[in-house]
Amino acid sequence: MYETSATVKSIKKAALLFDACYEGSRTGFLLEGMVAFFVKIFAGSIFARLFWQRDVSLTVWHNSLLFLLFKLIQDLFKKALRTVSSLLNQSLEKSRSYRSYSYLTSHLSLLFLLQGLFAIVVFYLFPLLTALTLLAALWGGFFVLSNPSRGLFFFAFALPFMPNIGVLLLAGLVGLSFGLSRLRNGRLAMQSLSLEPAVILYLLIAIGATAASVNLSGSFRDLAIYFSAFILFFVLINQIENKQELAGFLKFLLLGAFFVSLYGIYQYLVGTPLPAGWVDVEQNPAIRTRVYSVFGNPNVLASYLVLLIPFSCALFLDTKKVAVKFAYFALTGTLCLTLLFTFSRGGWLGVLASLLVFALLKDRRVLILILIVLLASAALLPEVFLQRISTIGSPLDTSNAYRLRVWQESLGIIKDFPLTGIGLGHESFLSIYPFYMLDRGKSPFHTHNTYLQVLVETGIIGLLVFLWLLLSYFKRGLKAIASTRDKELKYLMIASLSATVGILTQGIGEVIIYLPKITILFWINIALLFLSIKIAEQQMDSIK
Repeated sequence: MYETSATVKSIKKAALLFDACYEGSRTGFLLEGMVAFFVKIFAGSIFARLFWQRDVSLTVWHNSLLFLLFKLIQDLFKKALRTVSSLLNQSLEKSRSYRSYSYLTSHLSLLFLLQGLFAIVVFYLFPLLTALTLLAALWGGFFVLSNPSRGLFFFAFALPFMPNIGVLLLAGLVGLSFGLSRLRNGRLAMQSLSLEPAVILYLLIAIGATAASVNLSGSFRDLAIYFSAFILFFVLINQIENKQELAGFLKFLLLGAFFVSLYGIYQYLVGTPLPAGWVDVEQNPAIRTRVYSVFGNPNVLASYLVLLIPFSCALFLDTKKVAVKFAYFALTGTLCLTLLFTFSRGGWLGVLASLLVFALLKDRRVLILILIVLLASAALLPEVFLQRISTIGSPLDTSNAYRLRVWQESLGIIKDFPLTGIGLGHESFLSIYPFYMLDRGKSPFHTHNTYLQVLVETGIIGLLVFLWLLLSYFKRGLKAIASTRDKELKYLMIASLSATVGILTQGIGEVIIYLPKITILFWINIALLFLSIKIAEQQMDSIK
């Protein structure tokens, strides 16, 4: 019915008309010519030859002493795990604990009875809020430990709503659930990635930066965030097996974002008070509020939305059912509207960059549509938003001037700590910053620039490895998009690359790997690309 409806016929006719106009227009001719020109220049460059020669970095890595040591440790660890798994399987079935656990899980009525008795005791001993928290932790822990896939789905939804310490504990619990599941099943073979050298080296550099930190205890906090992010990265790639599970994980992730956005829109409607310092009143006199939902800061909320909007677009494009397509359209609109209400200029630039990349990778003709939307927005948006846009890059805006001063001061730190950096985290930065500050009226938590922050924390070597990791990621993603036939997986790969470009664009004015929730979501986004590639490769192997 949908395929033969007047709506579809009208859309198809409009698309054909647009295509005909585009192909014969000067705009289309110029755009195609520019693309061909830049591709030709890039293809003949030394950078391109190094970039597209897939085995250059891996060959050097595989012949290095560090890799041989890493492989030896990995082999020994796997052998130890196999031994433990074998002993565990033999001893578990004979133990009382395992038999009691099996009996309880097979008699749900008894399990609920015991949980009810526990609830009565908890409510008797503790205040209401504490008792509810303990019960939620008990049920959540049991839910996650019973199945690592369910744990991942629960984590995807709960990520924005939990306190930071809860996020780290839940990530560890998901990792524990995955490890116990693999030990019980004896499935110890893990997914191998060509990105592995960069990931391992970056983690080693994070450990080294912590050991050499000017504030050791403070750096351990950020090292815990890194480890939690890598745990989720590792579990996602190895636990999710097919497109259905991948789609389920994304749906839970976006469902959480939907509720986050609804609360943000509510804040805008009721006019949540605007704290001093969040906006330059002289440059933006019409702004009365900036929404932050459950994140406490509008720029953090913007980072969260920039990472998820491309995936909402991908699911919208992929689905064919009218009702489902409308639902994803409404979801995408809700996320974008909330992002607009954050008044985060970095977030706006980030989502624009991500949409441009999405269009380039999917269909370059969509760029013209984006241009039309931007022109229409300039004509239709209220003055308060246009006023905010006009201050992007303005030296008169106090926020911009503040960032420029912090960058200038951060260069002094880099000059004195060029190789090792000062150590991970904001506490290390706060410990050293007073010796370099030119303006005594401020005390920032970070450099307000992701690349400067990586350089300050881990030194030149850390920044180079971080850039190598991103280069490997984009390289694998672009090659996979070119070779993947599955449209759904291709859209998800495009979404991941687009989201990364968006958040890295916002990273010019903000530090994106700083707070646990955004840091973990950043690495989840990268994992989603490699997970899509893994499933696509499995499909190709099954065809062969």
